[in-house]
Amino acid sequence: MKLHADVSEDKIREALLKFQGEIYQKPPLRSSVKRVRRIRKIYKVEPLEINGRNVLFRARVDPGTYMRKLCVDLGYALGVEAHMEELRRTKSGVFDEKNSVDLYDVYGAVLDLREGNETTIRKIVRPIEEALAPFPKVVIADASVDPVCRGMALRGEQILAAEKGITAGTEVVLITKRKEAVALGVAKADCKDLPLSENPFNISRVIMDAGMYPRLTGSPPV
Repeated sequence: MKLHADVSEDKIREALLKFQGEIYQKPPLRSSVKRVRRIRKIYKVEPLEINGRNVLFRARVDPGTYMRKLCVDLGYALGVEAHMEELRRTKSGVFDEKNSVDLYDVYGAVLDLREGNETTIRKIVRPIEEALAPFPKVVIADASVDPVCRGMALRGEQILAAEKGITAGTEVVLITKRKEAVALGVAKADCKDLPLSENPFNISRVIMDAGMYPRLTGSPPV
């Protein structure tokens, strides 16, 4: 963050701490979303280095938080203007900088792929199941995979296993017996004992393409 006027280091540190917790944000003018006020949570703000008007800090925030807007608001809180000088994303979800690759690696992997070698690109392009690791898992029968991919409702007897602790409103990932991600869903009620109730999940997003598993008929539409 670059401050537009001199501010004492103590005031900067005090202002950063005040922004921890839930804050209101409106996306900046140059943004790809509707400019409406929304609530975002700042879990932690940690000053790393303060050198005159240059402030280096680390923040752990909700997805969708605009860091450049946060810098501007910090400037207002300090009574001066400020802007974001540089941004470095060190972690997103389960991925951090250790998982990152540069564009030269991607370019080389694509060249290898064109020559029939998939080994390199398989190390770079990670399976979506890795990104969905934090979601509770629900295992569904093979016969229900294709119907779900085509928009059919998932019946309770088609569920083979479910992680403990799934309650109403919990976001889950539906997977096959081979641990392949099929779809995301939201539990309609607490999931305690199998078999579950009829149509226990609202499907929010289908991940797997239809046709990957044998197509069966007879499942009722949503």
